[in-house]
Amino acid sequence: MNNRLLAKENLVIFLGFILVLKFGFLPLLEWQSAQFEELGVKSRKLAKLEQVIAREASYKSKLEALRKNMEANAGFLYENTSNTKLNIQRDVEHLFEKGGLSVTGYTWISDADGLMGGIRTLKSTVYFSGGLSSMVKVFWELASAPKLIRVVQWNQQIQSGREGAVENAATTGGVTLEFLASNEYNSFERVNVAELGE
Repeated sequence: MNNRLLAKENLVIFLGFILVLKFGFLPLLEWQSAQFEELGVKSRKLAKLEQVIAREASYKSKLEALRKNMEANAGFLYENTSNTKLNIQRDVEHLFEKGGLSVTGYTWISDADGLMGGIRTLKSTVYFSGGLSSMVKVFWELASAPKLIRVVQWNQQIQSGREGAVENAATTGGVTLEFLASNEYNSFERVNVAELGE
């Protein structure tokens, strides 16, 4: 019986079976596995697209809320142009003079363009003199200005008025201010929600 299994014909049939298995059946299984994997990837992409399409109205409302928020915030920033420093200095000097303080000097300290995600940060020091009540009024105006102006540091010397009355006191000093400028908030465009799914 052992001789019969090792007969030439049986060995040739067995060899043929192994060749068919190696060069026919195994590549077919690999191809089929690759097709299943590709089909799985496509079905996951389809599921994501269906999810985006199903949430399109939600995305549109969130996008509109974001657009309105950015438009509202645009009013707090200076426009980022070649005249930004001049516009800021003009606004600050006007604020000080309107409040009754004399601007005795103006120095730009820094200008960092785009370090905060496309927002230009500028710092300057304003030197002033005038009445103490005028200084309080100007600082109040700085805090309530339509543009975002942050007081980084200030120092002043107060000279008492006649008979030590606070309302007659005079002050001199300097204040360092920080300003933000950007065009990105102003140029927020509507985005097609279909593009978000890509």
